[in-house]
Amino acid sequence: MNTHSIVIVSSSNKQAAQDLISALYTDEENTSTHGNNFFGIELTKDSESFWASSGSFYSTELTALVNSDLCYHVSFDSNFDTVIEAQGMAKVAVEEEGLD
Repeated sequence: MNTHSIVIVSSSNKQAAQDLISALYTDEENTSTHGNNFFGIELTKDSESFWASSGSFYSTELTALVNSDLCYHVSFDSNFDTVIEAQGMAKVAVEEEGLD
């Protein structure tokens, strides 16, 4: 089952959270990098940096993340902008390269 969620992790937990997701799809024959697709939205709060994923998560992914204590914040069925504002965060603007 998929659940629309917003998951925010600190910069120090980003790689561990990505590795956790990848481990769900890794077996004896294949090493997954699926977790690298998560946490691509950079956020700031004061001088701290955070990373977010927003969208549909499989229940196994969401359960693993929530049970891991790697998450700074998790919201379900919420508006992204409302959540980051409530957390006192701002989205880091990403400049598009090569657009002349």
